[in-house]
Amino acid sequence: MKALKRQRAERQGNNAIRWVPSPTTPGEPLDGLFAHNVREREALLSALHFTEKL
Repeated sequence: MKALKRQRAERQGNNAIRWVPSPTTPGEPLDGLFAHNVREREALLSALHFTEKL
């Protein structure tokens, strides 16, 4: 949904994602934006899951 709304994920450290507007030209494919968002989300979830809690 974020890619459809032209929003790009930016991780903030290992505990948050900020969604930044990422305008595209009409007809431009969203595959790259979607793949980027999935990778960032995956990295965040991995960091949150595997980070040792003190």
